[in-house]
Amino acid sequence: MRRSQTLARIGDMVSMPWNAFVAAFLYYSLLAVLALGGSSARGPVVAGAYGMPVVVWAVTVAIRLVAAAGARVTALAASPRLALR
Repeated sequence: MRRSQTLARIGDMVSMPWNAFVAAFLYYSLLAVLALGGSSARGPVVAGAYGMPVVVWAVTVAIRLVAAAGARVTALAASPRLALR
């Protein structure tokens, strides 16, 4: 596989759809408005609130990696070269 194809596949793997980006932006904006408005939340609550979109993104990437690995294993299992051995 060429380097450009590899980079494109990595980019596809870690990218998020536009609507997810907009949702995260609005979510962080709401958190900022609440913080600037005087909302008093404790440290762990704030860390959890700001970390949640990052965790969702990481889980999405992990699911994509598992699906890609499964597809790769399936493709290798269906390979005609393996059937001859």
